[in-house]
Amino acid sequence: MPLLLAGLMVDRLRGGVQREGDCVKRWWNDTAGRLLLQLAVVLHRTVAGRDANDRLQARRNAALRAAHRRGIPVDELAARMRLTQSWIRQVLAGKKPPAVEEAA
Repeated sequence: MPLLLAGLMVDRLRGGVQREGDCVKRWWNDTAGRLLLQLAVVLHRTVAGRDANDRLQARRNAALRAAHRRGIPVDELAARMRLTQSWIRQVLAGKKPPAVEEAA
């Protein structure tokens, strides 16, 4: 049974002494830790997975095609994406890009 004594909580059963705010601090740390873990799980499932990576590349390729349809030349697309012009042309043609992306 804890006893409150001059701002200290004294636990008679364990003989330990702790400050009043320690349990609140521990609760906040535990809650924040669990929220951060949940965020890591969501990010892992949506960003780090193979399917998520494929979706991201599909969106990127669609954006490249849309930019090209609106008049952006291939050389500028390649320069901004830091990829070769041949790779950009493959994406614009709707072909599957090489297994390893090349950097320009």
